[in-house]
Amino acid sequence: MEVETFKGPVKSIGINGHPSMWNGDLKLFEDSLAFFESTGFTHIEIPPHGLDIIMGGKINRERLERIRGIVQRFNLNYTVHAPDFLNLMDTVNSELHRSVFDASLEFTAEIGGKLLVYHAGRVPAEYAEDEVLIEELKAKERELLVEFSDLASRSDILIGVENPNVDSDIVFRKVYTYGAFIDKLVDQVSKIARPNVGITFDFGHARVASTHFGFDYFSSIELASTYINSLHVYDSFGRPNNVDRELPYMFQLIYGLGDLHLPPGWGNLPLEKSFSNLKISQAFMTLEIHPGYKDEYAEGLKTAKYLASLINNNHMGEVRRG
Repeated sequence: MEVETFKGPVKSIGINGHPSMWNGDLKLFEDSLAFFESTGFTHIEIPPHGLDIIMGGKINRERLERIRGIVQRFNLNYTVHAPDFLNLMDTVNSELHRSVFDASLEFTAEIGGKLLVYHAGRVPAEYAEDEVLIEELKAKERELLVEFSDLASRSDILIGVENPNVDSDIVFRKVYTYGAFIDKLVDQVSKIARPNVGITFDFGHARVASTHFGFDYFSSIELASTYINSLHVYDSFGRPNNVDRELPYMFQLIYGLGDLHLPPGWGNLPLEKSFSNLKISQAFMTLEIHPGYKDEYAEGLKTAKYLASLINNNHMGEVRRG
């Protein structure tokens, strides 16, 4: 049976599988896929670090066969979110990061995945003072992503470079990432110049970044639109955690700080306006809701379909005018 697809730019609406849902337990993984399918999602974004499938930079073949058997039982498509720690700009463990990316891509292909999401590279904050060094490391990341894009194309896999969360390490100037600045992310992806490499646009990350760094949030969406191949959607309050680097989630929630991954409508992100003006060619849309709110997934899916219709209607208007 074919997985449901949508007309227009949004090809599928899915949900992320948070690593804490499974912690390597494949029975919990199977049960969650059944729940996601029954809720009505058409794809699942799988973090391999939640399944203990990559060990020492290599695929565990025995677990891979078990996971393949599980995913094939469901009428779902799959995307993969590479480990957040993966960093192609790292200067200390570069070969290990390369191996983990390669394993993540292999895992995506083995389960028939359509997309691999990768967080843009990051470096110690002091590196940002040396523009030549930063450009060299960005060039290194581009070179590797070009190489991986060629491998991905053999299995019709897209790579989405995500604008990462402006977390406390960035706020307190421990870490620098070009990807938090949408203009720099667009520049990086445009220089990679591969049709299967685009941007995974995270609205919550962009809102926090725009608040912290002072750029225009809506202009950043427009700037990225041409390159977007997937969307991460949830709610928050758009405020960086500038209080305490170790502030637990429960207190971040109370103060509305950081990357909260709330169900749409629980925060104050301007999602309707964001989607109304979004012009993209085709993208996966993934709800990234904190697993503590799984009772809200069905309502979140309804909201996601409404938001997707805003893009689709806008797209059809563009087609008619063309």
